[in-house]
Amino acid sequence: MSYIKVSFFDRNETEIYCYMNEIQILGLIAACFTTFAFLPQALQTIRTRNTNGISLMMYSALIIGIMLWFIYGLLIRDWAIIFANGITFIFASTIWWIRLKNGSEVKS
Repeated sequence: MSYIKVSFFDRNETEIYCYMNEIQILGLIAACFTTFAFLPQALQTIRTRNTNGISLMMYSALIIGIMLWFIYGLLIRDWAIIFANGITFIFASTIWWIRLKNGSEVKS
């Protein structure tokens, strides 16, 4: 299995290298698709404040699962899991917070 060298810069403009194999890159691509699938719903919810049809229980369970995946990613140091669940947590939490604030109120 071959490795691809990926580099990025930290706050001090120090170049940091990360070597990823094809399987890790596949995981990162999958993480991008599943993570950014939440973006349209988050943007629409922020724009309209309409949470009609959004289950508070489902989003609560989802956010707990996302947090656990994020912690798991940190523990095993898997950047695809850390990245995907960190960003997804922001999107899903935004929708959850607006839904929580709206209560059972329907806005259109």
